[in-house]
Amino acid sequence: MGAQTNTISLEGQKSKGFNWRLFAFLLAMVTVGLLALVPYGLTLAGQELKLESISQLPVQFVSQLVLHGFLIWVGLKLSPRVGLGVPLLSSRLAGEKQTLSTRPAWLALLFGLAAGIGIILVDGYVFAPKVSVELQILGDTVRPPVWQGFLASFYGALVEEIMMRFFMMTVLVWIGGKIRSTADGKPAKAVFWVAILISGLAFGIAHLPAAAALGINLSPLYIIRTLFLNAVGILYGWLYWKRGLEFAMLAHFSTDLAVHVLGAFLLG
Repeated sequence: MGAQTNTISLEGQKSKGFNWRLFAFLLAMVTVGLLALVPYGLTLAGQELKLESISQLPVQFVSQLVLHGFLIWVGLKLSPRVGLGVPLLSSRLAGEKQTLSTRPAWLALLFGLAAGIGIILVDGYVFAPKVSVELQILGDTVRPPVWQGFLASFYGALVEEIMMRFFMMTVLVWIGGKIRSTADGKPAKAVFWVAILISGLAFGIAHLPAAAALGINLSPLYIIRTLFLNAVGILYGWLYWKRGLEFAMLAHFSTDLAVHVLGAFLLG
């Protein structure tokens, strides 16, 4: 895909006022992601997909929307200042005509798919035999069906990328740019890499509380496994930096499809 930035200039995202149209679109994407996670989340919690289970979710759902609305607001405020952003959506919503090659998008999907297959293979042949006790708990008590894994893939691509890349990585780059910048005032390349690595590490750590809630013993090896398998977040961060948030979302989506759909078929 090369080290070039997106052919739609990220500088073009800078406008006189706040981009409320893009804000609304990203918040709608979060809404889709949160709703798509509901069946998968209920299964993980050992609950059936019934009306009484769903009726308890609105308050939590609204609080999540408020939180992510704040994250999106921060991302939209800071990303143009550091050369990051959502270039394709920004130009589309602004009504700008685009003549773009689809090659970068397909490459992002293929990179994500390859990463997902790699996760399945590394986990199956390297980690799983050594943490079999912990994974037995997961396998015996929780096995969401394929369709729920497919829907959950939208959560990872939309919600997690807004949270970990558009918010966290953007904030880290903005802070780092105050410490180390180039001659033209932009964050130094090292700042981006530090932000990519920190947000990638945080992405892995964020998966541990859910495992603990399922009763899995967070042994040192299990923690290493979780962090290593989620190091794919570094790929998403690099794509966000070089191409824009949309490409990080595409790669994340195809990774989750491989893990939650292909992986579920293999396990089944």
